[in-house]
Amino acid sequence: MIAYDNGAPFGVTMPHIEPGTLEEGRIFYFGILPRERGKGKSKLLHQQTLEILKKEFNASYYIGSTGHNNLPMLKTFENNGCTVIERNKVYKRKN
Repeated sequence: MIAYDNGAPFGVTMPHIEPGTLEEGRIFYFGILPRERGKGKSKLLHQQTLEILKKEFNASYYIGSTGHNNLPMLKTFENNGCTVIERNKVYKRKN
């Protein structure tokens, strides 16, 4: 889904139900164009996507994740009432 403000695109969001579940809402991809960042649009777009998950996808809850250094997205989660339930580590191996 492309998000617009006054006819100009500013971001994208891809809500879905997690495969293998019936009610777990997820956002597969969420992004704001660089020129539109820092204007409060992330909070509103995330909020609207959560409503879409609830009303159109029948999600009873939402699971979101981001990197620990992605402060803007962490703030967006907090501003929209999300709470930390788990912290993960990601591993990488170079060949």
